[in-house]
Amino acid sequence: MSFHSSKLNVVAIVVVAGFAGHEIVNPASGLKFGMESDKDKVFEESATGDGPVAACFRAIKRAIGFGNEVKLEHYQVQSMTSGKGALGEVMLRLRINDNEYTGKGISTDTIEASSKAYLDALNHFEKFKDLQPVLDGITAI
Repeated sequence: MSFHSSKLNVVAIVVVAGFAGHEIVNPASGLKFGMESDKDKVFEESATGDGPVAACFRAIKRAIGFGNEVKLEHYQVQSMTSGKGALGEVMLRLRINDNEYTGKGISTDTIEASSKAYLDALNHFEKFKDLQPVLDGITAI
């Protein structure tokens, strides 16, 4: 998957989670995201997970064809503002092919902020993947 000349952005998220009587509903998400420079290039995928955020991350990985190459190393949520309509910030770090990429997402919805952060980290990966051999050579000196 190559999206070097464009950024991936969240278009829409649908999440189902909760309880049905005494049984837990397996969280599922439907995620739609696209490329900033090509409005016709849209990815849609659905997935389940341990929670709605995990389901969104799994849907993103499926949609762009990343299998087990991507590992979530760090995930942090914090409040940026207070009161009604407060903004939350998600910071995360992904390990892809032995390199780490950070992502940040901001929204009033934690699931949206999480999805934005995940896509932000993948955008960093795409931006720097061709430079990695050069960076490895510099740090080896």
